[in-house]
Amino acid sequence: MAFERQRYSSVAAASQSYLKVSIMSNSSSAVSQLKNSPLVGNINYAPTVWSRADALKVNENDPTTTQPLVSPDFPVMS
Repeated sequence: MAFERQRYSSVAAASQSYLKVSIMSNSSSAVSQLKNSPLVGNINYAPTVWSRADALKVNENDPTTTQPLVSPDFPVMS
């Protein structure tokens, strides 16, 4: 019973946090605070070309690979 109560209270807390964020995201002061944030201001990543395989760190020896690996010259119907 205590576990159920704790689970529901954490869900309620998460819901309240979501509501606060969604309300703040609609206000102009939240946008200006976000622009002035030291964390957001220092993001200067160079654009890169990533595939889904790169993001998932897929390699041919990985037994959990969900997509077939093919060579770059694999024929594709256009």
